[in-house]
Amino acid sequence: MSARPWMPFYVNDFRVATLGMATDEIGVYTTMILLAWERGGPLPGDDDELRSILKCCFRDFHGNTYNRIVPKLLKKFFYRDENGDWRQKRVEKELKKAEKISEKQSETARKRWEKAAQKTDEALKTNGNADAGAMPLQSQSQPHNKTETPNLLEGGLGETTAHRKASRAKPRTSISEDQQPAERDCEAAKEAGLSGAAFREEWRKFRDYHRAKGSLMADWSAAWRTWLRNVKAFQARPPPRQRPLQLVAAI
Repeated sequence: MSARPWMPFYVNDFRVATLGMATDEIGVYTTMILLAWERGGPLPGDDDELRSILKCCFRDFHGNTYNRIVPKLLKKFFYRDENGDWRQKRVEKELKKAEKISEKQSETARKRWEKAAQKTDEALKTNGNADAGAMPLQSQSQPHNKTETPNLLEGGLGETTAHRKASRAKPRTSISEDQQPAERDCEAAKEAGLSGAAFREEWRKFRDYHRAKGSLMADWSAAWRTWLRNVKAFQARPPPRQRPLQLVAAI
């Protein structure tokens, strides 16, 4: 799943910017904006690479369509950066806003956890002093066993190692009814020898199968690569041997 699963969309600004454009031009432009957001800003400056990415997004996208639409859109809405890649000004502006919001939220969370850790530390110190005064002989006679007693101060949050690992686990999600392949999914299909109609049909089978089963995945791109390997392995199997027909005489 993308690190940026949603983006702000200013309807009036988009409508004004695309006035007078043909329907297919608006469709390609919208897809280019979404790809730029998903990639974190740049689209590849190499024509062949950009054409390959767009071909994964459209059923009937061919060279003539690319030459007719894409250069005009790049000239009107995008600019080249120092690396020669294509960037869109509004997308860049919104990405910077999103980054600042994320940094602010991270800072707020950090302060909250530090405060919680401080309270935990103070509570442990208070309890530790009380126990030491109540049972001096026991604390001296029994050695500290690290394997049996978890370090509650580790990580500053009073969590066990297993708890911390679980909290960092990537959430498992279901695949949506209109889920479209990401760029890396297209590349995986191409490496598996699927393109065009075969790729689209196999993606629909993959999506419908997991929706019917109610599958939950932490990484749908990894699930797609596994699906492709299974398809390739199935195709490589020899056909089942046909048993010869036997004629049975009627009694």
